[in-house]
This record gives sequence, structure tokens and C-alpha cells, in this order.
Amino acid sequence: MEGKANLEAAIEQLQIVEKQMRLAGDVAGTKKAVTEILQLCFEAKDWKTLNDQITLLSKKRGQLKQAVTAMVQQAMQYIDETLDLDTRIELIKTLNSIYVEIERARLIRKLAKIKEEQGLIAEAADLMQEVAVETFGAMAKTEKIAFILEQV
Repeated sequence: MEGKANLEAAIEQLQIVEKQMRLAGDVAGTKKAVTEILQLCFEAKDWKTLNDQITLLSKKRGQLKQAVTAMVQQAMQYIDETLDLDTRIELIKTLNSIYVEIERARLIRKLAKIKEEQGLIAEAADLMQEVAVETFGAMAKTEKIAFILEQV
């Protein structure tokens, strides 16, 4: 119980810093604050708090796009570290609710792979078909081609 209280206190302190940085327009400071919050949740293996913080931080008024992108990229690294499938799927769904173009396509691909492994082929195919990677200018051509081939 004490660990949970310490985690909440640390997150609260970092949220104050994040707000100051965000309002000042400090991209580097904001990115550092949001990624540290996620790192604390990950180290504590508190997946529910991690999901809650991702949602909360991404919806803050005036949140910097670079901070959201950094946060999503960091949280994507945690997907394979989750212990059970339900937690993994929940984290992917949380990250999918935040629209970051390329990362979202990669998350959909991971979720489709999980569905395929569960034998839910039609559901996996539906997930893959909803992503229009051909319109993504920032995605590398090789990754885009691989994604389209998988869709087919």
C-alpha cells in the first residue's frame, strides 16, 4: 500500500512539472515529464495507472504533439513487457485511442497479430483493413509495402 502512495505522490509532483513545462511551451521539458510519469508506472508494474496516465496526459488542454508522440512511443516499448494477454490488449487499446499516425498503424498490426494467434482471423483481417497506410507520408516505403502486403 505504501508503494502505491509513493507512486501517486511522485506522479503528482511530475504532473505539476509537466503543467509548468506545457504552459511554457517547453517541448523537451514536457516530453521528459510525461515519459518519467510513464516510466514510474511501468517500474511499479501498475498497468491500470499507466493506462489512466496515458489517457489523462494526452487529453490535457494544449498538450504538445511532440510530448504525446514521445509518450506513445515509450508506452509501445512496454507492450511486450506485460505479463498477461488482457493487460497487453488493454494497453494497445489505450494507445490506439490516441491518434499518432504511424504508431497507431503499428499498434493495429500488433493487435491483429494477437487476434490471429487467438484464432480470430476475421477480426484480425477487419483490424488490418481499417488502416490506410498508403496515405502515410512519414512512414518508410519498406514498412508501408510490408503493411499493405499483410493487408492483402
